[in-house]
Amino acid sequence: MTLGLVFLTGCRNNASDATGERSGGQAEPSVSAPGDATRPPSPAVPETATPAPIPTETPTVARSGRLPECEALEDESHYCLTMTGGEIQVLGLDSGSLCPVAATDAPVDTFLTSASIAWLEDHLYVCGASGVIRIALRDGSWEAAGRPCDAVAAYGGGLLVNRWRVRLSGSEPGPAFAPPLEWYPDYEAVRHDQPARTFALGDFTATMTVQGSTLYTAWHAGMSVAVGDLIDDRPLGVLTLEDFNGWMLGMSVTDDGYLALISREGVLVFDAYDGRRVKRLDASVSSLACLAGRAVTPRDTPTSTPTATPSPEIDPTATPCWSFDCPDACADLASDPSPFRLYELAPSIPTASCLGGYGSSNYVLPEERLVPGATEELHVIGVYEARGNPGFRPFEQGVVDVVVHQRPRPVVLALSAHGGMLWRVSLDPGARLARVILQGLGPQEVEGIPPGVPVEYRGPGQACGYASGWEVANNSGGGEYELMIKSLRRFTGLIETSFQGCSEGDKFEIPHWSGSPPILTRTPVPGDETMRREQVSFPGCESVTAEQSYCLTTTYDSIALLGLDRGTVCPLTRTSAGLGSAANTIAWRGELLYACGESGLVRVSVRDGRWEAAQVACSGVTDYAGGLLVAGSIADPVGWLDSALHAYPDYAAVLRGEPSQAFDVGDGAFAFTVDGDTLYSAWHSTNTIDTADLATNEARSPILLDGYDGWILGLSITDGQLVVSGDTWGDTVRIFDAATGDHLRDIDPTVPVSGLSCVTRGQ
Repeated sequence: MTLGLVFLTGCRNNASDATGERSGGQAEPSVSAPGDATRPPSPAVPETATPAPIPTETPTVARSGRLPECEALEDESHYCLTMTGGEIQVLGLDSGSLCPVAATDAPVDTFLTSASIAWLEDHLYVCGASGVIRIALRDGSWEAAGRPCDAVAAYGGGLLVNRWRVRLSGSEPGPAFAPPLEWYPDYEAVRHDQPARTFALGDFTATMTVQGSTLYTAWHAGMSVAVGDLIDDRPLGVLTLEDFNGWMLGMSVTDDGYLALISREGVLVFDAYDGRRVKRLDASVSSLACLAGRAVTPRDTPTSTPTATPSPEIDPTATPCWSFDCPDACADLASDPSPFRLYELAPSIPTASCLGGYGSSNYVLPEERLVPGATEELHVIGVYEARGNPGFRPFEQGVVDVVVHQRPRPVVLALSAHGGMLWRVSLDPGARLARVILQGLGPQEVEGIPPGVPVEYRGPGQACGYASGWEVANNSGGGEYELMIKSLRRFTGLIETSFQGCSEGDKFEIPHWSGSPPILTRTPVPGDETMRREQVSFPGCESVTAEQSYCLTTTYDSIALLGLDRGTVCPLTRTSAGLGSAANTIAWRGELLYACGESGLVRVSVRDGRWEAAQVACSGVTDYAGGLLVAGSIADPVGWLDSALHAYPDYAAVLRGEPSQAFDVGDGAFAFTVDGDTLYSAWHSTNTIDTADLATNEARSPILLDGYDGWILGLSITDGQLVVSGDTWGDTVRIFDAATGDHLRDIDPTVPVSGLSCVTRGQ
């Protein structure tokens, strides 16, 4: 394949000096001018965009003697110049040894702006807020020139400078999305702000390096490196790294084709031709500019090509359409009935399907919930990403293994992923596949499918979402479980026998259980929900309940009482319900607390902290008309996408998905509370409380808070007073007149608080 040959040629410096000499202590690239006859044909460049010529030759000098104090490290296979803190060092990639070169007080800003460095002759170049910083290796002295920048690399005897972050922040002149990558032939050009060429490559990259004419760039975290051709200013593909998905805090590619990467694991070395992991060093450094040692012979250009598309072939032009991109195509799915509510599903069965040996989100449906008389059974696997499939290809690709065991009926296998994926399927003796369905936001490939088994790739308007789990907590980051399942049911005419999902997939078995499907056994949370709040006793907190007004509140992982006279916080019980700071709007009903957190709507005992999850997505809940007012449609798997208010007469109605009323007011509120039929709501940081009449479903005049404009972490009303938990961590509670917004007083709780539901004695 031509694409692979272009990459492999670009990764290697074919003009390396046989004597082992390099320019200025670094392997200087010998760059061909655009249109060189030794390279594959390039797309025509418009005359108006003709790139400036880049030098094709640079003088060479002997490496030995450039850093005499660290000369021994030049005998290692590879070594790197690095800077950590205020010290420039040399790192040997065989031994992991660090050799100090010079100390410097150069104003290097953060680990990101110092991650990509350039080594030219006797100087090290680093980016920062003060521009391109040039540091002398002999004594650490420095100077800064030019505009602020984010990354710098050596190229063509000059400097390649990236300015994407400073442009997006508005501190860089010109459009935010202007080409951020500029080439300067020397430092004098940097001083005079005279780039000789700009590139479209390199957008939104925190780390970059150049080898020959090949640009390698990476976001701050991931599993792959983007590869581009600087001569033609075009992307070549993506190099996925073996056994890696993490932080990329700096990298460099040597002239013989090895990629050194700084990660949270230390310094990792990969083969830049195929992504294979070579070694790991326990070295703590923050930047790299690496060379092959003087005894290393450059490798021959590999003859292998990128991995071919596995068989069977699928339609390469079909692309899925997600609800975010095609809302109209998927809108009608909302009316499709669900044969079960999520709270009816049994907890996931322990598996080791996810990367790192973690268990998947999964369930099994009993026979009576499936399509009667079905001759096939549907099994669904959904992942966000997976371990990287190492190698160079046009796109980043993960790899997931799926083993299909013998089943009573032929299996319809639905495989869904957010990222590009290779699904490796194997069948046990006796296992039968009826068909395979692929869908993903990235390209999907499959191998191991027996001849004659159809593979269907779902096209526009069909694949209406992805999901890596069925629980609300697994869909809070943009997953669309319900849409995906409804879409697959309609497409196949089947109801899924099983579902399995992982954020990072690894290996799955069909089926993933043995024996009969698990049965849900629920233990209801005890507590009298009909008691008036002021009638609930709290042993040990009598001093708080003796105050004129007090509130049920959440603080860290506990439920507590807050006295509004003295600010005393009395802990009631700890809970594992995952409330945290997310429980900004809570409902207090007798001996039970309702809140919306990572698990959606939760019902918690204020006595002992026991809880249950309704598996209903929501962003807030409060008391209203003897029942509950919930923000977030229960038909929406991601409650924060639809924060409309729905009233329910009781908890059972929430579980059934049967609201008694829906409201247009209060949409998008972060915190809200109700007094009678008056709704008070607020954004997360504001000086305004919006009000509305729920009886008429109409907005009223807002209330301006006197002398406050900040965080609203909790909101309640009692005895005509608005109680606001504010400041950054909820360490101040402010009380305002609910009619005028006049500031009445402040309370400093003994510990920070978040959600609030307050009562006044005698009300």
